[in-house]
Amino acid sequence: MSTPGIQGKEITINRHGYIGPDFTRKKKRGVYRIIVVGSSVAGGIWSNGTVNYATFLEQLFRRRGYQVEVINCSTDGEGRGKRNIDLINRELWDYDPDLVLLETVFPLSYKRVNREIYRGYKIEYLLNSTTSRSKVIKQIDVIERYSFLTWPYKYSYVIRAMCKFYFEKYADMEVSDLYYAFLTKTVRFRWETYYYSVDGSIALLKTAQRTLSRKNARLILLEYGIDEEKKAIYIKNHLPVIYLTHKLDATCLSLPDSHPNRKGHQTIANWLFRPLVGIYLHERSNQLNSLP
Repeated sequence: MSTPGIQGKEITINRHGYIGPDFTRKKKRGVYRIIVVGSSVAGGIWSNGTVNYATFLEQLFRRRGYQVEVINCSTDGEGRGKRNIDLINRELWDYDPDLVLLETVFPLSYKRVNREIYRGYKIEYLLNSTTSRSKVIKQIDVIERYSFLTWPYKYSYVIRAMCKFYFEKYADMEVSDLYYAFLTKTVRFRWETYYYSVDGSIALLKTAQRTLSRKNARLILLEYGIDEEKKAIYIKNHLPVIYLTHKLDATCLSLPDSHPNRKGHQTIANWLFRPLVGIYLHERSNQLNSLP
């Protein structure tokens, strides 16, 4: 499908509204279900491929004969810490997970932003602000009013190269913003991001942990890199974490925004597989030992 910011890209949206193939609310007998929750890094819509590391992870498990299903319930956007916790407590617990892997930026944040589609553009503006919405819409109306000037851009490599050179070197900020909006089909007004305190963040994470434990499921946090201070906080509060300490090199990133590309998602899946397969085998062993 073609959607704002990812024109011409094929993406499968399942019946539950998430990126990826469809899945049943209840998992099949004998299947171990992992749910990935994150933002655009986990979602993969800005990569140059049509799959993400959740897809590659499931392939790694299945290739080795493990009946493991990996579902991606990530949503594009910054500042999703609080919203992802709410998502787990409100909805994801009912998808019968054994493990929820939550990409975490600590302390948790909450972005006060509205999103909608206007004239084929994705727009973002301050929550409950008609003024910021009007400013965003005005930018799009200007672009569309002069569509007779923009249509040649779609058909000429020479014009694209000239525009790129001009806007990067000489254009003022207002014109550059219009150019970026036209290219990405995305217009953003500044938003406000709130950060919870350490204690507040821990309290929120604990609510998700308790919600999942009632379904005999585990919450495991995913951190990119190790911060010793945060590590001590997680240990003190009995919050298990998988740390990815390696950095993706330039060949694994999409430019200019540095989201993982297809190779990057494959690399992340390979890094995650070892700790996750260890958790899976340990839990399967405990289940077998508990049988009469």
